[in-house]
Amino acid sequence: MQDRMTGSQMYFRKEFSRITAFKDGYSFYLQKQNLVQAGFMLHQVLELGFRVAENILIGKEKFSHSLKNHQVHIRPYCKELGELFHQSAELSVLDKIDESYKAARYEHDFVLSLDELSLAHEKALELIRILYTCHQQLLAEIAGIDPDHCRYKS
Repeated sequence: MQDRMTGSQMYFRKEFSRITAFKDGYSFYLQKQNLVQAGFMLHQVLELGFRVAENILIGKEKFSHSLKNHQVHIRPYCKELGELFHQSAELSVLDKIDESYKAARYEHDFVLSLDELSLAHEKALELIRILYTCHQQLLAEIAGIDPDHCRYKS
């Protein structure tokens, strides 16, 4: 049991450090008013976050750069993450953030608004809060504690 607990904590720390680095990159590029690169950084925060959630909840991550694919994949296991972007305006922003992954590398005329970035940033922070709670639930399950005491409340 202790090995599983330690392994889970080490994995979570490592992945959260990567997520935090991209979140910091978002802030850096936003401050420089490079919205396309800021969007790319948010894409990476969200993609890594979904992959961590998949590993925690399903036991295996989906290999895809599409945030929409990750959201659909996780939905049966975590409704909160499966519906992170669910209103039409949110889904439109999700599509734009998905596009930013390619645009940051290959396109020079891609446009992402500050409002779109702000919404995506809020969703990324929500994903991080949900991830933290999912990890606490996993640790509770490993320790044999009823995980409902730390269930995510929306």
